[in-house]
Amino acid sequence: MPHQVSCVYGLQRSSPTTNQRISFDIEPSGAHLVSGGQDGTIRWYDLRTGEQVSQWKASCDCLSSVSINPIMPLLAWGSGEREFDQFESDDDDDESAQDLGLYKCALEVWELPILEG
Repeated sequence: MPHQVSCVYGLQRSSPTTNQRISFDIEPSGAHLVSGGQDGTIRWYDLRTGEQVSQWKASCDCLSSVSINPIMPLLAWGSGEREFDQFESDDDDDESAQDLGLYKCALEVWELPILEG
């Protein structure tokens, strides 16, 4: 007999127009999920409630991968997306992102605060 499956809740993130795969990871205690998004923002969700508990702008490009180290309080993320010359604009978005220390096409590892499980 097949098992019935049902959605517990849906978690929202910003990825409306990308065809890239956007990954997520669950921290070792199983209490939180982290995901990137097309807008370069990392979002943390509480899996007990389904609510977003934190977010921060980590890149000016799509964050397509995130991974939590299972032993140390570290988060790695990868950013970048294919850009085509004919779609470039004259805005200062890239310049302001660099002023904020946000990198394009990067792999970064960040130390995390200890999360209460």
